[in-house]
Amino acid sequence: MKKCFLLCFMIGLSTASAALFAAPARPLPGLEGGMLKIQEAPASLETKEPETKTPEIRDDRRNVQIEEGETPSPSFPGADLTSRPSSWSAATPVPPRSLAARLRDPGSAGKLHWAPLEHVGVLRGVRLPAVALSPDQSVLAIVETTGGEEPPNGSRIVLINTHTWEILKLIETPRHAEKIVFAGKEPALYALCRVQSELKQNAGLVRFRLDSGEESAFIRTGSLGCADLFCDREDRVYVSDAAKPRVLVFTPDLSSHKTVKTASSGCALALSPDGRRWAAAGKAGKIEVFKVGDARPLSTEKIPADYPVRQLLFLDNGRSFLCAPDPLTDRSAFALRAGRIQEFEGTSAGELAVSTDGRVILHRKKVAGEIEFLDARTFQKLASATPGRIDPRTQGYPRAVFPLEAGELTAVLDETGNLYVLRRPEQQTKFQKKIILTPWK
Repeated sequence: MKKCFLLCFMIGLSTASAALFAAPARPLPGLEGGMLKIQEAPASLETKEPETKTPEIRDDRRNVQIEEGETPSPSFPGADLTSRPSSWSAATPVPPRSLAARLRDPGSAGKLHWAPLEHVGVLRGVRLPAVALSPDQSVLAIVETTGGEEPPNGSRIVLINTHTWEILKLIETPRHAEKIVFAGKEPALYALCRVQSELKQNAGLVRFRLDSGEESAFIRTGSLGCADLFCDREDRVYVSDAAKPRVLVFTPDLSSHKTVKTASSGCALALSPDGRRWAAAGKAGKIEVFKVGDARPLSTEKIPADYPVRQLLFLDNGRSFLCAPDPLTDRSAFALRAGRIQEFEGTSAGELAVSTDGRVILHRKKVAGEIEFLDARTFQKLASATPGRIDPRTQGYPRAVFPLEAGELTAVLDETGNLYVLRRPEQQTKFQKKIILTPWK
């Protein structure tokens, strides 16, 4: 019985195997011509890369107005301060060949009004990282950082006519500018800008045309930390490296640069009044003088080795200099003449300036925000002003001071964003003050 069952099972299995191998082979799904074909997934099942949206720079422009045939808002700060009745005027005639005259646009749609925006938050106050005066003293440039407390940020470069105190132009850029300097010859301005990974921007030096407001050149500077910069009369830009003992000299179009070795890193830089020499001074205890153009070393002057130089100025075209310290060190500024050092009284706030004729030194002191006026020949005090105590009263110590030859005025931008001018009438000891701009709160 068992043998019969096994025999039937074997016969059935053989028959099934024969039928299986005799039947024509059916191709498996996706297998064509012996090759495995990968079918595309339906569109509804495709996985797409999420689109990364470029973050926007948040700028509400509350502090910018365009006056189109009507008077600006009465609440707009500084809008009508220059037109209030007064015994004297801060306005002077605009020289026809000045930079301010070249940038004036009589066919513009309306009059621009701007005031520094005061932020309320973790970073309270105005954000004005840089300010500069044009070589002919006719245009003052103020950089305002735009955007929120978190990056990305942009910059608004405000150009102000120092003869009429009108806003000439606003240059808006998505770059975060930290330092600026006017070109010496062309209507241009150079700005050092920080890296912004959110906008895929490299740190670098930018050239802006002042007539069109466009960015005309850019060169990457990598991780270069800038201690100081200036521009010579041929529009070459000199940048002092904060970390290495060198100065980078860029061509006007920023297409190339050369490196000049210095005795120390983080040097303060200066250009002589005649534009033929430039100097660098750091912690090495010396002032190195070079020839403009080929950067050939010309001379060396000794200064205290431990002196923390924050600012360097030529007092003449020869061997006389002014040095101001880092204000955090509570040191005095000094003059160097014929190898001899003359310290100025009081703790310096780290800023000095020289009048156009070279006769007066302006020394910004740390205590009470005092501005001292010194005779450049004898270093004797001629006058003194504490701007915050002069009517109309303002809050904030001066942070930038510029002597203006026209009108014999002194322009002051303070830490809270007030811009005003000081004037001392002849035969008087007291200064008068006129406010140009106050911050938008």
